[in-house]
Amino acid sequence: MPSTSGQPPSEGGDVLDILGLELIHHYTSSTCFTFCRDQARTEIYRSKLPTLAFHEGNSFLLHALLAVSALHLHSLHPTSSRYSLAAKNHFALALTGVKAVWCGNEDHSCTADPNAVFLTYTMLIVYGHATNTPPLCQEASKDWLTVLRVLMTFGQKWPLDHDISVAFDWAFLLQDINEPTDPAVQFPESLDVLPFPRPGSPDIEEVQNPVTSAVYQECVSLLRLAWKASFHRQYQTYTLMAWFGRVPVTYLTYLFERRPRALLIMAHFCAISKRVEQTWWSRKDWDHIIPNLRNEVGVKWEEFMDWDAPRRSPAGANALRDDRLSISWHTNGNA
Repeated sequence: MPSTSGQPPSEGGDVLDILGLELIHHYTSSTCFTFCRDQARTEIYRSKLPTLAFHEGNSFLLHALLAVSALHLHSLHPTSSRYSLAAKNHFALALTGVKAVWCGNEDHSCTADPNAVFLTYTMLIVYGHATNTPPLCQEASKDWLTVLRVLMTFGQKWPLDHDISVAFDWAFLLQDINEPTDPAVQFPESLDVLPFPRPGSPDIEEVQNPVTSAVYQECVSLLRLAWKASFHRQYQTYTLMAWFGRVPVTYLTYLFERRPRALLIMAHFCAISKRVEQTWWSRKDWDHIIPNLRNEVGVKWEEFMDWDAPRRSPAGANALRDDRLSISWHTNGNA
């Protein structure tokens, strides 16, 4: 497993035009501070990630950095096609490059610095989160969820530098997160019974199948973990990202089939996410998304809609989602 930690910088010659230099400057002076409030992780985004991006063999990380920087600039200047086009192009190059050295297959060896691979997937997930909107039933969202699951397993397959492992502990299952101390704050009671064939529940036949019931039970258990994480600033990234990377693949199938229980769980996830501090890449129009899910599921499921989230202004929530950024996660035929 080669490491580039001691190699001199040698990448980036083809991207250091005027726009490329602008994107690098914007990343190091602004974008790198927008991912989280955790100081250790921010330092990795600010210093270690750009340094690794210019090491030999890590051009995919450089393209990922440039893609996210361009996307951030596009959110600030949404009428500029210059930034949206740059974001799309650098994203495609980043994804193609990183999948050439690691695509998540069990029998696939990692031929690059695992730290660079992990950070590249982290950047791609930020990009995907910014350009995908719940309930994530579109084909592009399915591709993003696949990339997210690769990120969540990569650190378990390959050793990362200690500072990265510690700073990105949100990427690993955190079972010991404390419950909120306020007794008035409770995990929605309806979710405890949603996975079970309770008499009188709608579509009871679905969860009379023990396999299906078990899938929903695991989703609810993981959602409780995300709910707890949402009350801890250092773990709020887990709330926004890690839940999708941990739920059973079968649940995602149910979601794409738009099954009511799957959509209800998604609606509860959205209500939890609405409470989390929002930034440019995570901001969504929750006050539009959640009612739409409620309406799609229908009134017969009303008793399972006991989420409670404060109102938040949706102003600017759709600034990142325009037609120019409607792109495919598939590149060069790779899945």
